[in-house]
Formats: sequence, C-alpha cells, structure tokens
Amino acid sequence: MAEDVSARLSLRALVVGIVIGTLAASSNLFVTLKVGWSLPVMVPAAIGAYSVFSLLLRTGLSSPSIRPTELAIVSTIASSAGYMSGGGNMAALPALWLSTHQLPSAAALVVWCTAVASLGIVLAGHFRSAILANPKLRFPTGIAAGEVMQVLTSGKDARRQVRLLVAAFVLGLLVSAVHDRALGAFALPHFIALGGAIRGVSCGVLTLGVETSLLLASAGAIMSLRVGWSSLLGAVTSYVVLVPILLERSVLTEASYAAIVRFMVWPSASILLFSAFTSFALEGRRLVEALKLIAPQPESRGRGGMAIVLATIVSLLFVYLFHVPWWLPLLVLPMSVVVAIVAIRSMGETDVVPTKALAPLAQLGTATFAPGDLVANLIAPNVACGVALHAADAMTSFRVGERFGASPRTQQAAGIIGACVGGLVTVPLFLLLVHDEKAMPSPLFPVPGVLAWKSISEALGSGLSCLPRAVHVAIAIAALLGVILSLAERFVPPKFAAFVPSPTAIGSSLVLPASSSLSIFWGASIATLVHRRTGASAILICACGLIAGESIGGIVPIVIRTIAGW
Repeated sequence: MAEDVSARLSLRALVVGIVIGTLAASSNLFVTLKVGWSLPVMVPAAIGAYSVFSLLLRTGLSSPSIRPTELAIVSTIASSAGYMSGGGNMAALPALWLSTHQLPSAAALVVWCTAVASLGIVLAGHFRSAILANPKLRFPTGIAAGEVMQVLTSGKDARRQVRLLVAAFVLGLLVSAVHDRALGAFALPHFIALGGAIRGVSCGVLTLGVETSLLLASAGAIMSLRVGWSSLLGAVTSYVVLVPILLERSVLTEASYAAIVRFMVWPSASILLFSAFTSFALEGRRLVEALKLIAPQPESRGRGGMAIVLATIVSLLFVYLFHVPWWLPLLVLPMSVVVAIVAIRSMGETDVVPTKALAPLAQLGTATFAPGDLVANLIAPNVACGVALHAADAMTSFRVGERFGASPRTQQAAGIIGACVGGLVTVPLFLLLVHDEKAMPSPLFPVPGVLAWKSISEALGSGLSCLPRAVHVAIAIAALLGVILSLAERFVPPKFAAFVPSPTAIGSSLVLPASSSLSIFWGASIATLVHRRTGASAILICACGLIAGESIGGIVPIVIRTIAGW
C-alpha cells in the first residue's frame, strides 16, 4: 500500500503520543514492581488517541479528520514508552542496586535505557521486510490493534469503546483514591487478611487474604486463565503448604513476608532458569531459521550506520557506567542481535516476548565469559533483553503500519521518541517510588522480577555452596519441576495444553504475596466467563483502563509525599 500522508509525524500525533506514552510508562512501571510483567498498551493507546483527537475536532482546535495511520503513530510512541520498564530495565538495575547498593546517576540511567531501546528499534527496521513477508508471523497484538483502529475511524462502535476506556480509567482512579492514607481512618486497606492460622502461623503473616485493589485482577484479565490458576497453584503450594512446615521445623526462623521471600526466591529462580533452558533447547530449529535473518535486507540500506552508532554508544556506556571489561560488549552485542531475532519470531507466532526465559540464558552466557562479575552478569542480560523486547514491539508496530500504508521511517522515529519518553519517565519515577533499596521487597512492591534476576546472577556468579541444605533441596526440586513443565508445554496434545501449569507463572507466584496471586486468578477467571458476551476487545479495554487509572492514582500521592518530604 502506498504511504498515506497522514502517517507522517504530525504535531498533534507527537503531543498526544507523548502524553499517552507518559501514562503508559508510569502504569507499566507500577505493574512491573508489583507483579514483574509489562502489559501491552497498543489498543488502549489507540482508543485514547481517538478520543483526544475527537475532542480537538469538536472544539475546533484541530481540523484534519482522524485516520488510522495517525492512530498507528500514537500507538507506536505509547507502546515503546510503555515497555521501558520491561526488558530487564526495572529488574536488572534494581537488582544491581540491591546487590551493590550503588547505581549510576538518574541522568546516566535515562541515557542508558533509551540507547538500548533505540538499538532494538533500529534492528527491527533492519529485519522488517523479511519478517513481514512471512505469513506465519501474524503478530496478534498488531492485528488486534489494527482492527480497533479501523473500527474507530469508520465510526462503528467507536463511542462505546471510548466510553469503556474512560469509565474504567475513572473507576481505577476512584479505587486508588479510597486507598489513600490521607483519608486516615476512612482509607480502605489494600489487604484484608483471612482469620485463623495454619500450623500456628496466622493467615496475615502468610499473606492469605483479599486485596481490595483491582490492579492485579485487571492484569489477570489480560493474561490467560492458565496463567491465573497456575499463579494460584504456586501461591497455595508456597504459603499454605510449604511455608508453615518450614516455620514449624525452624528452617525459616522469622515469620515475616521478607523472610519468606528470602527463602522462596531460590526455588522461584530455579523454576524460571531450568524451564528457560529446556524451552531454549527445544527451539533449536526455530533458532536456526531465525538466524537466517541476519543477512542484510534490501530496505535496511542506510540504517546500518545508525545501528553501528547506537551499538557503539551502548558499548561505551556499558564500559563507562558499569565498569565492565572493555571486551564484554563485543560478546554481548552479537548475542543481543540473536536474542532480538528469537524474540521477534516469538512475538510474531505467540504474541509473547519470552524475556523471562531469555534473561537466564543471557546470564549464563555472561557468567561463562565473566565468572564472578556480578555487575556484568546483571547488566549484560539487560542489554540483550532490552534490545529484544523493543525490537519485537517495534516489529508489532510495523505490522500495524503496513496495514494502513504508514511510513516505516516515520514509525521508527516514533518508536525512538517513545523510548526517550519512556526513559525520561520510568527512571526518575522508579527512584521516587523506591527511593531506598532496602524497601525492596515490600507487600506494596514485591518486585518478583528483581529478586529472580538477583538470585540467578548470584548463583551463576558465586555458586550455591554457602546456602543452607534446605535451599539446595528446594532448588533441585524446583529445577526438576521447571524441566517437566516445559517438556509438558511442548509435547502435551493441544486439547490438554490448558491444563499444564505455566512454569513462569508458578515461579513468579512463589515470591508474590498470596493475595496477589489470588487477585490474578479471579481476574483471569472473570475475564474467561464474560469473554463470550463482551468479546476480548472489551475485556482488554476495561482492564487497561483500570490498570492505568489505579496505577496513576497510586503513583501521584506517593510522588507528592516523597517530594514534600525532601
């Protein structure tokens, strides 16, 4: 399709994209700190952009009509900004902070995160023609976003979708408002513990209860029911069965959430690590196919220079900011290209970027060449996974743009602008929300991704000999479970696949409060029940609106109080 002039980066698309990207980056940061995932924002971003453009048209502040190409540009900016908390940025960097009690300056971290993300976006442009020519790589999120943009601009059902998003956002703000401690005795508690005890341990200590927040339930609604019940299974196994026994036998000497997490992080990381190894070993054929894309593409001429410049910047920052050996970037950057290709293919086929599987593999590769270097073993996977996530996200945006004749160069520029917005928002906001590394983990911010990255890096870098025997047993059992579940995912007949527990969900649930896993489960369950009546699009819109509203409503008071305290 020929390029549409409306695909060019107009002023209103730029401004609206930056505003929605700011909201997306803030919202995803909040979710990442709570549950360790980053959520897609393309569809709600398109609806939000349409509603703003409609308002501008009605008030006479803007005259051109709304076209899907312009919505595609806004969603590209917003999605790139929203994913800035993923790719290891808000896992590896906080893990480094926990391990060394030091971080580069906020300005340096903004430049670092933006440079890594931009490299991934430029690499996606290099592979664009070969990927989009493959009919097997459909990019489901891109197709769904394109359908929504088409519906919005055709006038069909547009008002309903806008009303749903706005109503859900306002409801999320109200929920966060009733939780605000400024209300004093009238504030609704985030957590209501169940009464009673298990083996003499109170349900409150075991985090067994109900969360009055709708944020994690909304996140569960976006995920599959399999992820929901797997999270519940992991929580029940951990907090109802194992933890009371460990406390009774004095393996755990302190009845607190922090003490529980210090133990459970090891089996959690073991499940994630060994399921990643197994999945990767089973994907040898796809990896070989993916590597064929490294050959130069016709339309990538002229972009090679930009990729080289960005790779050089990332290399220099890697050595200067984190004091790693000069030769390490020469190993990490080629690995990042391979990981990016794998991530793009995975996103195209399954709509999932397997960063939780790719990160441990990257950590293992780094530990092989830089044994004992904890900093290198944390930050090198951050480069690989950051490049991979943003490359996969950019390719999804390219799929949307291709449908409407958008300019690839304009979309690439929009993605880089989104990465800049994401860096400028995510890094300072993280430092405001978690201004002391000793505050991690906490019931408000369990940071499961941070704990997993930290423990895997420590295990690969210094070994497990200093850990108690009970931890060794837990690691061994979890490793076996990770291998078995990954094999089952691959070889169980499709009709039974929904009954195989997700190793990623179980691994994450071991370090989440039990109440959080319960919220994810009931959110996924309700979404499954109402799916046939409302459709997947309505569920996604409502869930994203609730997440954005509640996370923004929760972030603002924390930031205000932190600044006032200074």
